[in-house]
Amino acid sequence: MSIVKNLEEMENFSKNFLAEIDKKNMFCLFGQLGAGKTTFAKFLAFHLGIKKNIISPTFNILKVYEILKSKKKFPKYFYHIDCYRLNNSREIVDLGFKEWVNDSENLMVIEWADKIEEILPQQRIDIFFKHHRDLNKRIVEVVDLYKR
Repeated sequence: MSIVKNLEEMENFSKNFLAEIDKKNMFCLFGQLGAGKTTFAKFLAFHLGIKKNIISPTFNILKVYEILKSKKKFPKYFYHIDCYRLNNSREIVDLGFKEWVNDSENLMVIEWADKIEEILPQQRIDIFFKHHRDLNKRIVEVVDLYKR
């Protein structure tokens, strides 16, 4: 568990996270509005070499970016998914979710993953973002389900 106090610390957290993932490509983000999910995704994309402005795909549900890092441990595409507006998991399955997940060239970052939890693969990393009692701080907990 980590306490993140500001944007600089969130950037460092995401950079350190990337250094430790070792070819894992499914990251499910959980937390309330404003807890830091999109900020984490932005910094993750930045450290993968993506220069485009990353915004939450709340209305699009999905945005895909090419990963520019040359290191072989990273997949080719960054799939940023936001499930906030979904009524049920069937909606994302109809868009092609199973194909995206099964393609090893895709790194998946899913905000509001709790909305589709029943269709998430067992092999994933769950990241929980919570407001600290000091609302300027965030508690971030990483649960690596790949180890199970």
